[in-house]
Amino acid sequence: MDDYKVFRDLATHPYSLRSLRMLGSALAIIKNRYSQFSTSDLDTDLWEFPSREHFTESKDTDIPVNRRWTDYMKIIADSNPDHGDESQSMWRLAGNDHLDVIVVTKYIKLLQLSSPSSPSPPSHRTQQPIIVGTGANTIVIDPEVKMTLLPIQYENSWFAAVAYADCIHVYNSDNEGAMPPEMQKWLSSTFPTRQIRCCALTEASEQKDSGLFMLLAMRMLVSGRAPTRRNDREFVRYLRAKTFIELLTGNLNASDQDVETLHEAFDKDTSCYFDDAFVSHHSSPCGPDSSSTADTGTVAQMPPESVRSTEDQPVPFDMCVTSWGTSTGSGSYSRRLPSQVVSSRSNANAQDNATEITVPNSRNTEGRSRNRSATPPSMPQECKNILQLLSEAVVFHRSSRLTGSSDLATLWSFIRNDFSNGFKSEFYRRYNGVLFYEKMLGLHSDREIATLLELPLGNARDLQEVKKLQSRFKVWHEICQLRNSWGKGRYTLLCAVSDGSSLERASSEQKESKLSRLKSRLEDEEDPLSGWINSARELCCSLIEDRFPRDRLMIDNYHLKASWTLYEPEFAAYTSMNPNATIEIERMAA
Repeated sequence: MDDYKVFRDLATHPYSLRSLRMLGSALAIIKNRYSQFSTSDLDTDLWEFPSREHFTESKDTDIPVNRRWTDYMKIIADSNPDHGDESQSMWRLAGNDHLDVIVVTKYIKLLQLSSPSSPSPPSHRTQQPIIVGTGANTIVIDPEVKMTLLPIQYENSWFAAVAYADCIHVYNSDNEGAMPPEMQKWLSSTFPTRQIRCCALTEASEQKDSGLFMLLAMRMLVSGRAPTRRNDREFVRYLRAKTFIELLTGNLNASDQDVETLHEAFDKDTSCYFDDAFVSHHSSPCGPDSSSTADTGTVAQMPPESVRSTEDQPVPFDMCVTSWGTSTGSGSYSRRLPSQVVSSRSNANAQDNATEITVPNSRNTEGRSRNRSATPPSMPQECKNILQLLSEAVVFHRSSRLTGSSDLATLWSFIRNDFSNGFKSEFYRRYNGVLFYEKMLGLHSDREIATLLELPLGNARDLQEVKKLQSRFKVWHEICQLRNSWGKGRYTLLCAVSDGSSLERASSEQKESKLSRLKSRLEDEEDPLSGWINSARELCCSLIEDRFPRDRLMIDNYHLKASWTLYEPEFAAYTSMNPNATIEIERMAA
């Protein structure tokens, strides 16, 4: 709908006394809904409707932030925040990604607790996030409340909806000015007697920013203002930084001083303890007069050339910002190791692509030569697949809590939407799928299923979808049963298969063949798979039993190392529950 044409037609319409009273009622309603709009600055000497150019988008919606705000957000985006500082959800927000349900829920809580920014704000209530398509959304409309705000997510887009007594306003952040058909259908069935009107918030914007515009629209509506249509690049960047800092400080009126406090806290808390994970606790001080034997050495891992040649690589919270320094006079990069280890790069030019160096403990050149030529076995791809699954699971665990006690409806919504809320963990998708399968086994009728999932009775389509989803995860249940005696440790076997989606789509014969081969490998004493799974067992149990330590572990940093050259002895350290796990690499024979 062309707004300009609508209001030009209103201005040129021939009015009767009755129609003028109608227009007055409409203006009174509009004034109540947008109480902060003032007509005092309008030109009252108008006798014809102005041209389109007269109604340019207002630039008065400024974001009061400066570069220090965006700098701090970038620090977090380029870091690996641990539990207790920033959740994975906040990390995604800082990293110019989609806003997930956790972030939206936190912001709504701030909005509810904050003092009104206008003298007489309209009475309102804000619902928890609504995910269209889950079938488990509960809407509570209080007739005494003039406006109910509904943050709605459909697929990866967010919409700000406002329920009034006679209509529903839906604000979206694309250029269509329309809603997806499924969302339109849901709103029509939820509010059958109310007119549904849709308005585009911006002329064009990226989908990942839709959550930002939705939250801003809700905040402006609550304060009696009409949502802005600004979407220039600087505005969006500042809006993201402002939203991030507000959530971080728990204050919708965060100041520059709050940002400076965050910078100071970050600088103070940064540490270098992770270096210890690459150095044996049994290493002896090395020096030109050392009397140590030539039979031992300490291998200090170096980053790949692609990492060593750039200054903008992500820096985890638990590593010094200066942990990668330039070696004096060599032009190459070396890791700042504890004082008892001396790095040697005398052949740096010849060994430009080396990914490890051996630090000898004596001046014996023969021993030094032997040690440099020997390397530990590379980490097998199966180990890397296991670590990738665990790494994603740890990130997810630190930002969410789903356990075996979660109800059936929650599990169904979770796995059905395949982490469309912003989470990404293949391990947890499989785990929650197994829980869903096992809970469904205890149900004996369609009525019981429909009741627990809050589905309409007699809805065969939804019941068919539920049962189809249950059958999809049967294979994972059967895999876990291969180690049923392990109790909850049996879920570690969910890491034993890399391509889960292919397995779920496979035929019954292919699944049986895969299950048989996996069983044979686990029973083969010469196959290392059983040892790898057993090594990861305690870590998996701590995740699903919700007793994962607050301290950072090596697995927290695996995603930063995944592209490096890794060695088999490191696997045990990455699956260790010890925050100070070490990697001890014995010198190998020439």
